[in-house]
Amino acid sequence: MERASTLVMVWIALLVLLGLTLGTSFAHIGVLHAVSNLGIAVLKTLLIASIFMRLLGAADVTRVIAGAGVFWLMLMVWLTLSDFLTR
Repeated sequence: MERASTLVMVWIALLVLLGLTLGTSFAHIGVLHAVSNLGIAVLKTLLIASIFMRLLGAADVTRVIAGAGVFWLMLMVWLTLSDFLTR
């Protein structure tokens, strides 16, 4: 079981990242808007997967399954983009 202070700190970090996402939505920074929001989304995903899904202390099989899910998602996004960009 995670300590309550760890969960609260992760919750605060997620709220800060949410605030950053909201702040970049009002900033006119061109292409960096998408790049920064994707980076923030990756950080949020890593926090949720490592702490709330407990992947840091999980068994190796669980980590492999989580990695396979990420690989499958990347493959589907790549195939969708390759179809979209060739039309």
